[in-house]
Amino acid sequence: AINHNLAAMAKQLYDYWFVQFDFPNQDGKPYKSSRGKMVWNEKLKREIPEGWEVISFNNLFNLGNGKATPNSVGNVPAYGGNGIIKYVKESNFCSCFIIGRVGANCGSLHYSPINCWVSDNAIAAIPKNQDNASYLLYSLKLYDLAQNKGGSSQPLITHNELKKLYFLYSNEHVIRFCNIINKQLNLYFDKVDEIETLTKQRDELLPLLMNGQVTIG
Repeated sequence: AINHNLAAMAKQLYDYWFVQFDFPNQDGKPYKSSRGKMVWNEKLKREIPEGWEVISFNNLFNLGNGKATPNSVGNVPAYGGNGIIKYVKESNFCSCFIIGRVGANCGSLHYSPINCWVSDNAIAAIPKNQDNASYLLYSLKLYDLAQNKGGSSQPLITHNELKKLYFLYSNEHVIRFCNIINKQLNLYFDKVDEIETLTKQRDELLPLLMNGQVTIG
């Protein structure tokens, strides 16, 4: 339950600051609700707080292609088009976002806070500033990435389609948001990783227990 509560708290704060624009103003009051000045932005087709900017995907991420998943067995999470598919010895990317590239999982979004393997069914989006990862996570979730797919018989997301995305940005408020949320999200992902490790151990030990190869002392 704590994992879901942490994630829900982070999303609620993101929505409050970056969607409703009720981040604390200089007087500690909600910006937009206190009649903070809003200006029209043509790229986003909406009003945004005065002084904020809109920047492209390229300003925030580097992109990389996944590769065929190795046959090794280890502790490094290997991601397919829709989440972890196995654990291997090697990694091909550092901490990154994993975006389903093709087929039914086209546009799915996952985040690995540690080194990982990204398969050829996915694209790796590596933050240029890892300290901003929590802000970028919820910013990407605002998009239905599957809407950026092309092709009819086989849906496909390309680098070029991702590069067309724009993001609302205020360095001051992104830093403030991440200072609050990063520690909470790190705790969340630590718990998720612990659960996945215990689940893996259970799946390995249960058949051995059932056929008597190991016993519990």
